[in-house]
Amino acid sequence: MMMSAEFGTPYVLDDRDSWVLNVYTGEPYPGSDVQQEWLDHLLDGCLEMWFVNPPIADWHLSRYPSHRDKIVVVENGWDISFIDPASLGHRVPAAPVFGFLGTINEGLPLQQIIDGWRAARRSGLPSGSQLRLYGGLGHVRGSRSQELLLQSAVRDNVVHMGRWPKARIDEAYREIDVLIFAKEGGRMVTSGKVYEYVATGKPIAGVVEAEHDARRVLAQYPRVHLGTGSSAETWRDVLLAGARDAADTTPGVVERAIEAGGAFRRDRILGPALDRVIARVT
Repeated sequence: MMMSAEFGTPYVLDDRDSWVLNVYTGEPYPGSDVQQEWLDHLLDGCLEMWFVNPPIADWHLSRYPSHRDKIVVVENGWDISFIDPASLGHRVPAAPVFGFLGTINEGLPLQQIIDGWRAARRSGLPSGSQLRLYGGLGHVRGSRSQELLLQSAVRDNVVHMGRWPKARIDEAYREIDVLIFAKEGGRMVTSGKVYEYVATGKPIAGVVEAEHDARRVLAQYPRVHLGTGSSAETWRDVLLAGARDAADTTPGVVERAIEAGGAFRRDRILGPALDRVIARVT
């Protein structure tokens, strides 16, 4: 901002999730009136303001209609430097490995996932199938209960892989046959992880609310099996559907899925956005 004020340097505001809006409630943060006024001032001077999904952008459009031409959606996408979809070992597994990647905090419906996993095993999953969770436990109240749940499920082939470094994320995706997606929130929440998931070309089994914005991304991907209402029965059904999908893996199926996920590659999202910004100043 100082560079712009002093030298007239053009700028873009990359607001991502928004610093005045609580994306979980859809309401402004309490006491954010000053920030909202300041945001109006910043919008006056910027070339564009970027948001991660249409619902967040629409919220700002409704409050700052005079800046309609500046409020733009630029999604997170996935990074080709961390994931090479063609090298992820797409196979027809005899006993599929299911995997969740992300922080295992109190927002994750771990009890329902494990109950659904047990029900799926009783309903025909191969006996050697595994459920792996890659990620650390959260640091807030409830994390201890998640840890105890994981410990109690070891006998059911549930494996906590612990914290997993970003530099080894491709290794995790290579080991997994069916990805598990779960994310709290609603229409203003997308999740960065959903973009990585659709990059892989692998089946996704998940449960999210009907209005969750991640569904918008997942709807463009051919290997997705979603439920609503986080019951054990719902998880059982999507896990079994994911296993059937993995068993039907063919080169053509993988190719179509990778092609669909490629639309969310970060360079393919940022490239046009940056070209547009450059065109505004040249």
